[in-house]
Amino acid sequence: MTEEHTQNLHAYQRLRTAVQIFSLLIFVGLMMLGLEQFWLMIFAVTGLAVSLIRGRVFCGWICPMGTMLRLQTWIYRKLKIRRYLPKAASQGHWIRWAAVIGFLILLITTRRQGLQIPVLPYLTLAALAVSLVLHEAFWHRVLCPFGALLSVTAGASRSGIGIDRAACTTCGKCERVCASRSIAQDDQRLRYNRTRECLVCRSCIDACPQEAISYGKLGEK
Repeated sequence: MTEEHTQNLHAYQRLRTAVQIFSLLIFVGLMMLGLEQFWLMIFAVTGLAVSLIRGRVFCGWICPMGTMLRLQTWIYRKLKIRRYLPKAASQGHWIRWAAVIGFLILLITTRRQGLQIPVLPYLTLAALAVSLVLHEAFWHRVLCPFGALLSVTAGASRSGIGIDRAACTTCGKCERVCASRSIAQDDQRLRYNRTRECLVCRSCIDACPQEAISYGKLGEK
């Protein structure tokens, strides 16, 4: 990996960090003003709409839960604490849709009853609580209602993270840094990316020593 390439990757991650902090501040401000509906509008535009073209950018760049979980995971790695990832992370599709229905019922009920319950901040706290013990991928792929919706729309995206199978050396570094465990391996241990679950955080691009991973039109190197 060339020095220029490494510098570009680091610059991209600094940009991502800045966007996440800025988005988190907007989220906190809106929640303090009691304007949860405006954040839902941001999700609809930057989440659902953008995911149809660019994948789950909202999850990896804007979502407050994703931002806090990134910090939590960084701390765990520094302390060398490992977390358990249940099999439901790959087999719990009915659980994620139950979570969506439960979230919508809660949101609608609080609005109709005029209850001043900060649903979104509590959801963020729930993400952190669950990820104290379980790998954050469990939240991204099973429990997060926003992630469930985006996993559908992102399936239509023609852009995303792609892995050049010819250049893959099966080292597994990309898989280990993947926050949502969207990177898997086939029978030959070659890695591939599941776009529906990918957070487009580009951590795998940073980790790959062979420069075999890139973001662009799916199916192209």
